[in-house]
Amino acid sequence: MVELTDPNDVSEDIRNYQTNVRIFMEELGWDMPRLAREAKLSNSHVNNLLARRTAGSLYCFIKLARALRVGLDDLVAPPAE
Repeated sequence: MVELTDPNDVSEDIRNYQTNVRIFMEELGWDMPRLAREAKLSNSHVNNLLARRTAGSLYCFIKLARALRVGLDDLVAPPAE
């Protein structure tokens, strides 16, 4: 039997991606234009995603994870403290 996840838990996980993307960018020495180029997304779209002005889609998460060379689970995991 599949255990369903509480939707509130999922939305909290998804919010983690902004922090994690910034951490991964810093580790790679990338700025937002570089991430946009590598992920094949527009600069404005990446900026809006990281500023929480637009919701991320699975498509965008996959593109960001591939560009940053991390798994989707790493992208939405709670940031290390």
